Amino acid sequence: STYASFWQQLQPGYAYFAKYHQPPMVNVASGKYVMNSSPAPVLASPEAASRSFLALSKAE
Repeated sequence: STYASFWQQLQPGYAYFAKYHQPPMVNVASGKYVMNSSPAPVLASPEAASRSFLALSKAE
């Protein structure tokens, strides 16, 4: 398949999410997705998440 290498890059992230129920940290290096073994940071409170989303929506 034309897109097989793309999906192979994403597979470790899917496996991590399936195991830990948290998204992995994802970066792009040399045009490829790279996942590390630590989960994405968890915000301390729902209010912090709301402020973070608001800041993101204003930035876009």
